[in-house]
Amino acid sequence: MFNSPTFEHIRGKKIGIFICLTWSYAFLWGFCPLVGWGRYGLEPFGTSCSIDWTDKSENNRSYIMSVFLFILAIPFAMIIIFYAKIFFKIRKTVSAAVDCDPGVPIRDPRHGVKSESRAIQDTILENITRSVVVFLIAWTPYACLAVLLTFRLNVSVYFLLVAALLAKTQCAVNIFVYALGFSDFRKELKRCFRTRIQ
Repeated sequence: MFNSPTFEHIRGKKIGIFICLTWSYAFLWGFCPLVGWGRYGLEPFGTSCSIDWTDKSENNRSYIMSVFLFILAIPFAMIIIFYAKIFFKIRKTVSAAVDCDPGVPIRDPRHGVKSESRAIQDTILENITRSVVVFLIAWTPYACLAVLLTFRLNVSVYFLLVAALLAKTQCAVNIFVYALGFSDFRKELKRCFRTRIQ
């Protein structure tokens, strides 16, 4: 699939550029508190440091609201837009491939059996939905925390702990969300576990 001409335009140097841009964007926002916009501090449970949510200054509030907008809201909107584009592109490509190949069995949906193209589209849509839901579960509490604290509301230390843990586990969980969405991967994983147990 990735050797097809469709993916030629995102190979080599362009991938490197996208990676550099992503790291530069992260570095820019992470560097701001070091030069005076926003502030870092220990999280309330004292195990790690993060943005100082307890600093109620206008300087810190403007930084937190900017982070909320540019690190969560805009990237989330981009995730939705790009996943929708990916889904519709794949839907169009798969449908065209099935229409052109008479050897692909098309089963009658009226009898409760999906066509090959529909099964592929459903798998892709499930994976996209899973990714978006995991992103929301991981980052929404942290975003809510930022907004609540910015408006000087008191928040339980347990909510702070849960929000931080969810946000920090998201990147580790993401790979499993993608991988477990594919039946071939799940079968291979089961086979490996069975082999190790025996």
